[in-house]
Amino acid sequence: LPEFIARTGIMEMRQTVADKDAEKTLKTKMREKIRPKIGKVDIDYRKLHDAFFKYQTKPKLTGHGDLYYEGKEFEVKLKEKKPGNISDELRTALGLPTGPT
Repeated sequence: LPEFIARTGIMEMRQTVADKDAEKTLKTKMREKIRPKIGKVDIDYRKLHDAFFKYQTKPKLTGHGDLYYEGKEFEVKLKEKKPGNISDELRTALGLPTGPT
């Protein structure tokens, strides 16, 4: 879940409902399938409203016309990297002396 939704506490509420369901007998579970009860999770609607309309952050979007594929958000942005600049970690891995050159 995104951070702004996790701060509402919805995961803890869902976990308590799941724990209660695990304690029920098979007969009770079948009865609830036939006649379900609505409103098991009681959430503060003010918190929910604030999460979606006040604290929501926009995800990083791709440019117009870019093809999206799975894992694209984890790619290295080449605008930040320039050819010839070698990080200190790479220098030590290659056995080169560290420092600016």
